[in-house]
Amino acid sequence: MLEPSRRIALNISTLVIWLLFFALRIFVRYHRRRKNLGLVWMLSDIFVMIALCFVSASSLLDTWIRAERLRYDDDPWLYKGPTSLRVRALKVTLYNQFAFVSMLWAIKASFLVSYFNMVGFLSVKLKSMLKGSAVLLGATWAAMMLILGLWCRPVGRNWSMSTEFCSPQTSVSQTIVFFVLHLITDLPVIILPALILRSLQLARGEKYALGFVYIIGVVTLASSVIRFVFHLRFAHDHELSLAGVEEAIDRIYFVSLAEATMSIILVCLPSLRVLLRTIRGSRKTTEQSKSGIGHNAPSNAGLHVVDEGTFELIRKTTGETESMLSKNPRLMEIESITREYPQHQTC
Repeated sequence: MLEPSRRIALNISTLVIWLLFFALRIFVRYHRRRKNLGLVWMLSDIFVMIALCFVSASSLLDTWIRAERLRYDDDPWLYKGPTSLRVRALKVTLYNQFAFVSMLWAIKASFLVSYFNMVGFLSVKLKSMLKGSAVLLGATWAAMMLILGLWCRPVGRNWSMSTEFCSPQTSVSQTIVFFVLHLITDLPVIILPALILRSLQLARGEKYALGFVYIIGVVTLASSVIRFVFHLRFAHDHELSLAGVEEAIDRIYFVSLAEATMSIILVCLPSLRVLLRTIRGSRKTTEQSKSGIGHNAPSNAGLHVVDEGTFELIRKTTGETESMLSKNPRLMEIESITREYPQHQTC
């Protein structure tokens, strides 16, 4: 178990990482985009912001509890502190369960919402899968909120100091239900982009980038499995000492923190890639200007992502002709952005 001071340092460090990646995402997506801010575009960021609020509040509350604990240096274990502190810690633990589930589901919602940008080019089957996945995500989140809120009734049993104490974390059934629902709602987020991009003629660099995103997704899923194993062992073992209980909860917290961090990085990763390509394109343009190459030509820095990565690939895979293009509002919007803002980036 980490000492309270180190636990506080860990919480603050991860919070800074979350905020940096989110700020990066917002900067890249809105730095040059002033028009054509569609509802889907903004909803994706709103869900990421909701996820960040939940996980940040959870981290700050845990930091507050650990700071309170520093006042009792002679009693390193939380269960040896005053009853009021233990009650507050159990209340924070209950909130953290709600916050963690809501954070994960909000990240998934952000991904699914972003896929709706492509709805005009999807087959009827893929459209149905996308809409069904959105309904499933909302239904499972509501189910998890009800399970966490109604598992122990009255709710005061979650922080009771008597034998009536009850917590969803100590239930094997609740642990299994959460893992199954978590896995079921992860599958559409993983499978749908593969189906959507399967027919696109991606360049080698695009394939590597997509593969890297999937690797991060696999790592996130692996941390979820590890957390499930720790949680299941904790729920099964009813003979743990009080110190053992706290150590088990700490392990679950650390793995959950890792999963939350990987999830936020994953949802912000495309923005990092776009930023790197913008920087690389700007350097190439500067070098060309110094050498006198293309001095009178318009700058194409950053054009590759929009032109080839979005507009051209969609037009090739859907077989749109110029006449059909004029009838498709979404393609016209993408093309207008490309022409009006040759250095504009999307993610």
